Amino acid sequence: SSPSVQPRDLTDAQAHTYAKPCLYDLTFTARDDDGGTGTDAMPVIVQGNAPLSLLADVWYVKYLTGDLTGLGKKTLDCYLKIVQHASAVFSEKVDVSTQEKAADVLFLNLLLDPKRSLDRQLLAAWLNFANGAFEPNQLVDTDSDLKPDRPFLEAVQNAEKVRLDPNATTQQLKAQAAILTCINIPLV
Repeated sequence: SSPSVQPRDLTDAQAHTYAKPCLYDLTFTARDDDGGTGTDAMPVIVQGNAPLSLLADVWYVKYLTGDLTGLGKKTLDCYLKIVQHASAVFSEKVDVSTQEKAADVLFLNLLLDPKRSLDRQLLAAWLNFANGAFEPNQLVDTDSDLKPDRPFLEAVQNAEKVRLDPNATTQQLKAQAAILTCINIPLV
């Protein structure tokens, strides 16, 4: 222990620029005058800079093909890391740990059950967030009137609550899928 106790507040501002969108771990270590250390870490989400959202069908093609001429496989993997960190559904209930599994969720099957349909739109919404089309508090259109009316994060979290509710009705699941479809439509 230190020979004298003289508490001090110290602020050391550091800046770091991340080159690519992804989920990063920020680690901080403090060392005192007699060699004691304390370490803490926290995740940092760095979003892309997309000006518009993409439809679930577009995300499906990107994840099916690896989007070799666009974002690229590494960025698509990073977006899945962001989704898995931010979402309570992915990958805890629905596995999107690989591009192939993400493509399976995004695949449009006309016989989709309501949960799969909601999963598809929910994944597209989170991918749009990772890609930078939405900020957490950005207002989005949730009622098809082309007017933003609810914060993105609130809308997505509401959809996730319904998705995770084992007693959710088909009507509730379909309603949330419809809201997310509105959100995922690119508005110019």
